[in-house]
Amino acid sequence: MFNNSLENSKIFADLKEKNKVLDEKIFNLFAINQSKKAFIMLKKEANYAVLSSIGIPSSDHEIIINNQWTDALTGECIYDFKATSPQLYFNDQGVTWLGSTNCTVIAPIHIDKASLGAASLPNGLFSCCRNE
Repeated sequence: MFNNSLENSKIFADLKEKNKVLDEKIFNLFAINQSKKAFIMLKKEANYAVLSSIGIPSSDHEIIINNQWTDALTGECIYDFKATSPQLYFNDQGVTWLGSTNCTVIAPIHIDKASLGAASLPNGLFSCCRNE
């Protein structure tokens, strides 16, 4: 009976972790689905250059990474649901380029295993924003 309890406890813990991962994936899909603006940036020397965009005027735009991007640069997604979020993550030119928004999601893109190391930056970043 003790072994069954121990096994059930482990199964429950695994199920809880899988549920957490699934909830995060569903949330990510919802955030992207509700987005009106999105862009993909690829690493270009010390900054990131916008490769493609939807809902934002297309231009040869570079994003200057500031300290607020730390989580995305270490592999975590950033979710910010405030109207002031563009001012936190983008310079004045980027804020003007994005326009008004009340949600910012930034996710790292790793193309090869070398970019997964703690000392290396992601190969690219995906960001989506929702209109107010």
